[in-house]
Amino acid sequence: NEEDNRKCGVNSTNNGILPTRRHFTVGSNNLSTVTLLSLSSSSAISKRSMSTTTSASAAGGDLPTPNPTFEETMSKLIPSPSKPIPAEDEVAAELAARAAQAWDPVWYNPPDQVINVINKVHEITDLSYGLTIVGLTLGFRTLMFPLFVKSQQNVARMAHMRPEMDVLKAKIDKMGGNPDTETQMKHGMEMKALFKKYNCNPFKSLMLPIVQAPIFMSFFFGLRKMPDYFPEELSTGGFLWFPDLGGADPYCVLPVISAGSFLLMMELGKDQMMASNPEQGRMMMTFFRALGIIMVPATMNFSTAVFCYWTTNNTFSLCQSIAFRNKTVRKKLDIWDPPKPVPGAKSNDKGIVESIKDSFRQSSEKQDKQSMADQIKKHNEMIEQKKVGRNSGKGGRRRQRGKK
Repeated sequence: NEEDNRKCGVNSTNNGILPTRRHFTVGSNNLSTVTLLSLSSSSAISKRSMSTTTSASAAGGDLPTPNPTFEETMSKLIPSPSKPIPAEDEVAAELAARAAQAWDPVWYNPPDQVINVINKVHEITDLSYGLTIVGLTLGFRTLMFPLFVKSQQNVARMAHMRPEMDVLKAKIDKMGGNPDTETQMKHGMEMKALFKKYNCNPFKSLMLPIVQAPIFMSFFFGLRKMPDYFPEELSTGGFLWFPDLGGADPYCVLPVISAGSFLLMMELGKDQMMASNPEQGRMMMTFFRALGIIMVPATMNFSTAVFCYWTTNNTFSLCQSIAFRNKTVRKKLDIWDPPKPVPGAKSNDKGIVESIKDSFRQSSEKQDKQSMADQIKKHNEMIEQKKVGRNSGKGGRRRQRGKK
């Protein structure tokens, strides 16, 4: 062993631990000095460690920490698969992920913006969701009150203008179906002067529904889908007997109140509706009465969040109709009283069924008149053709006689 160590360049002193340096020459080139460790030195180190361990155990001392095994080392390098998540943690994680990505409003969708406004007002005022919806409804209706006043003014003036408008229309009908251009311009100027005289315009009456309909539909569809995205917030956002705004009214009180206020509002505004157009007014009143009755079973399963808006809106409209019936309020708001019946005018007290029958009767009479006119026209054409045939036959006979 000593000889092998010397050959390998390892000093045998100090148990073969200290290596020696040897220079190797290959040909004429002097390679760099290389430090070589002998295999015998490695074996000597291992023997020394074993002897130290044996002596320590023999002395009765504590054993040193053994070297980690291959499995322990690999387990530290490669982490073991995580333990299964408990069911409760999975549910909590799923709810958190769903809440984080559930509500994604679209900027051009009005119902989504209504939900954003409700949430913002709720955060600022710290009111419950039910009171927030009620407050926003009252705020929007207050802002729209001038439009309702303008509409009532226009409807009242149109009702006063109606008798003169009927006379002008009757005059145009007497002239036939195809008046000349000059006559059309003349009647157009008369119609324009009539609107200017009463300071009204039929398009002004369309302003209110054009503005009100989008707001109503946005609130309705927004509140309809709001419980799907904010169920926990709305579950405690109600008050009185309906604490959960995401569910239906357990006692069906709100659907009845909403339908009843709607019917009462229609009855209070009936006079104004009849004054502008009696025939259409009766038909519309019949339709609204039937709609009010159908509303209860049709909407009883809607969420109470929707009824917070509907009931508040209908109550505001009801109070507004009562105020518009007051003479003092009408005078201050420059709303004319309904016109009195024209003397000698025929009253049309027909109901909706009689009106429908009359419309069918008038249409059938027009068809009969048109068919009669077509038959007369065809008969006249046949007579003309016969006359032409007779004249051509007489001319041929005359030419034959001339030739003879």
